[in-house]
Amino acid sequence: MIGVEMIGRTGNQLFQYAFALAASKKLGTAFYISTASGYAFRLPNYFDLNGYSKLKNMVWRIITRFVKPRPQLIEDWTSPEDNARLIENDVLYSGFYQSERYFQSCQADVRKAFTLKAEHRNNFEKKYGDLFRTKKILAVHVRLTDYLNFGSEELGGKNLTLPLSYYEACLSQVNDSQYDCVFILSDDAAAAKALFGEKEQYRFSQESEIIDFQLMLNADALIIANSSFSWWAAYLNTRAEKVFAPKYWLGFKVKREYPVGACCQQWTAVEINLPSHLPAGLVASASTV
Repeated sequence: MIGVEMIGRTGNQLFQYAFALAASKKLGTAFYISTASGYAFRLPNYFDLNGYSKLKNMVWRIITRFVKPRPQLIEDWTSPEDNARLIENDVLYSGFYQSERYFQSCQADVRKAFTLKAEHRNNFEKKYGDLFRTKKILAVHVRLTDYLNFGSEELGGKNLTLPLSYYEACLSQVNDSQYDCVFILSDDAAAAKALFGEKEQYRFSQESEIIDFQLMLNADALIIANSSFSWWAAYLNTRAEKVFAPKYWLGFKVKREYPVGACCQQWTAVEINLPSHLPAGLVASASTV
């Protein structure tokens, strides 16, 4: 048996659950979800998680009070392949596992587990079903609020929000005028509207988390942020013609991919070229690579 610690919100927990699924399958053992870090397990609110049982999970957690698993931290600067060598039984894992390479061997199982619950699919259908069936949709994700103070010296300092020029470079490549509707999704809709300005086909979403997720999940093209939330919407989207993502992910300032393996190979990576002295605000230049 192995345990996997839940750390963070929905996007992070999707990676953590996918890791648990893949690692337990590799070892031929069961897994349990730990919430000892203080984060509630959010995924059962939204996803089917076939095979997950709240009761069984509780039993496994009680057992670990008496049979203590060995703690193991999985580092984001280390490649998924090197981290895979650390996977063994009777361990409680802590980490973020933000790469499809952690669960490449069981992608079908992961996609099945992350089937949205019928109630959420039905709510989306009532609100947006006709629009998505009859119109061409582009979804753009802009992560702001908490990212303004997020970062470290290794990543070039705080503020890991993506510059406006990243989005401009993506929009020029995808040609937003060919889309009937462009949904701009952000944790700060007012700030996003101030950044992008208003166009006839732009819609600035103020929906719930799970509706925003489905706006990306069902779009015909995506421009995602360096966020695990939009990563998963893009990964689970089966209809998108194109997905644009920031090259180096959270490491765009220092030109080193962080976490290692974050960007999927099938996506179009957009490099962000920062000036030597970055002025205040979201300014920089970007190019598609």
